[in-house]
Amino acid sequence: MRLLQKLNRTYIFFSSLLFLVAGILLYFFLTANIDYEAEEQLLNTERRIARQLTRGQTPTKLFPVLEVTQLAAHQPQRLTITDTTMFDQVEGEEETFRQVRSVRNINGHSYAIVLRQMVVQHSEYIMTIGCILVLVMGLLLVCLTMMNRSIHRTVWQSFYNTLETVKSFSVHQPGPLQLQESAIQEFQEMHTALARLTEKARLDYLALKEFSENASHEMQTPLAVLQNKLDELLQDPALSELQARHIQTAGAAVQKLSKLNQTLLLLTKIENRQFIHTEAICVTAFLRRQLDLLEDFILEKELQVTLEEVAALRVSANPALVDVLLSNLLSNAIKHNNPQGFISIEVQKNRLLISNSGKPLPYAPSLLFERFSKADASSSSLGLGLAIVRTICHLYAWDVKYHVQKDRHSLEITFPETLA
Repeated sequence: MRLLQKLNRTYIFFSSLLFLVAGILLYFFLTANIDYEAEEQLLNTERRIARQLTRGQTPTKLFPVLEVTQLAAHQPQRLTITDTTMFDQVEGEEETFRQVRSVRNINGHSYAIVLRQMVVQHSEYIMTIGCILVLVMGLLLVCLTMMNRSIHRTVWQSFYNTLETVKSFSVHQPGPLQLQESAIQEFQEMHTALARLTEKARLDYLALKEFSENASHEMQTPLAVLQNKLDELLQDPALSELQARHIQTAGAAVQKLSKLNQTLLLLTKIENRQFIHTEAICVTAFLRRQLDLLEDFILEKELQVTLEEVAALRVSANPALVDVLLSNLLSNAIKHNNPQGFISIEVQKNRLLISNSGKPLPYAPSLLFERFSKADASSSSLGLGLAIVRTICHLYAWDVKYHVQKDRHSLEITFPETLA
């Protein structure tokens, strides 16, 4: 929900509540005041008629507003105020009247004085007040909507310009974030904070990138030298069998360290979004190429591989990352497979499913995506293959899941947006 809509709904809710309370209060105050004025007017008129009777004047009867009757017998003085309904011949319908009835003893005679005044029914009050409030509420909402739209076009335009600029910001850009000056103090403070934050993120990224590249280069060089020296030592005929085994173990550790260095560097580059270039990729073609590269390993384990393309799958991604993704998936399926097992690959319009035979997992499949997580602790694997897969999938908002059913392992990747 947009801010303008939320503000309008809030204004409408509280304004409606306020108008409802105001209407109820207005109804009670208005009816009470009108009833009081009507009673006061009737009582004043009754006193005037009593004075006329005292002076010997007989008021003219005017039904149903005024009736003065001389009573045959003497009665005590009294006065009552009631509401009554009578048929009004002029209006041709039953009407509600406020009635004052009194008995006066004047000049030795008793008189009955009846005064009536037509009153407006309460339903008419409610209808009149309701119509007025609805009219005022409608005018208020129209004015409020026009005012908010005007504010939206002027005041909030600076905010939307800033939002578009921030959306297009990238840590790869050469300079700091450039934001327009704003006459509104709050927006200007936001611009200052965003400029500082994005510049810090850009500088941190550059520092991390430089460190990763330097660390990789500086580590890879001595590792290569160390590997060469170990290879030379192995060629020395004077080595004993024990010494040769130690050198081979050291060489394997150096190779593993070198591979670990390259893999961690790749993960860092992916997380830092250094693979900017993307293009349309046919996933099936990349799969076939990787299967050709891994053919020797497949034949060595005598694996049965099937590739079924239900529908063409095309994605927009970096070709190098797609190669890394598929290479890790297939290598994982081969490495952790049973001898004479199977690998089943199914390609659909927006889904890739790779299944293989293998041993049951000792823990939850989701843990395999964690770094340095391995099903077999004695394996020479680094435990980073599926971590790289997950990182690449997160980069492009692809959904990756790992399922295990007895000895069948399945890794599924869903592509929400695929190219036709």
